[in-house]
Parts: sequence; C-alpha cells; structure tokens
Amino acid sequence: MASIKLDRKSRRVVFEIKQMPKKTRRAMRNALYLSGKLLRKSASDAILKKKSGRVYRYKGRRIKASQDGESWANRSGTARRGLSFRVQSQSRLYFENSVDYVQYLEDPKSLNRPAMWLAIESNVGKIERYIEQEIDRMFGV
Repeated sequence: MASIKLDRKSRRVVFEIKQMPKKTRRAMRNALYLSGKLLRKSASDAILKKKSGRVYRYKGRRIKASQDGESWANRSGTARRGLSFRVQSQSRLYFENSVDYVQYLEDPKSLNRPAMWLAIESNVGKIERYIEQEIDRMFGV
C-alpha cells in the first residue's frame, strides 16, 4: 500500500478542501440573510407607495385604498411592521408576517393585495446575484 507524505503547503490545501462544506453553508446562509433583508425592505417600500384606489376616511384621515394587484394600503402600519424573515439552515428562507389578517390580503381569491408576493417576484434577479456573489466570495474569485 502506498502512502503519501504531505508537506506544509499540501496540508493547508487539504485543510481548505475539508473546510469547503462549512464555508459553503456559511455563504448560503449569508446570501439568504441578505435576500430576506431585501425582501422585507422591498415589501415595506411597496406598502408605503401611493395607491390608486378610492379615497375614504379612517379615524379622521383621508386614506387612498389599493386596487387589485397592488400592495395593501398602510392604515395603522401594524401589518407593515409585522413583516419578518428568518433563515433556517443553509437552504431555507421564511418570509412571513406575524399579523393574522395578512393572509386574507395576500390571497388572490379574496382581496388580492400581494405585497409580499410582489416583493419576491421583483427581486428574483437580485437574490440570484446575492447567492452567486457569496459563492464567489467563498472561492476567493
């Protein structure tokens, strides 16, 4: 049976190869974290944008409602502040809202005000770039 004796540089290369799965996991988690921040900011900005629906009064203020397909109107700000994300392992990003009624706002069959879905659709390219950049950074490219 043949044996190989590694010098100092070779040991370092073998160590780097063994560390690649760990570095890949870290890079993917970081990319998903940056993607979650991007999605939360994008959805929040879409909610705060001017709407094009009908105008009505709410608690003494004039509010312009959103139309079908637009993100929901920001009345109290509770739903917008409830936007959150969490990264689980290196392969899952959960983009969610802690407010109960948001599921009815987002549902295309009921109110069809997809703020979270629009944020995901509009940022797919940026999310892919985040993942590519983090992998490239891991390899030192």
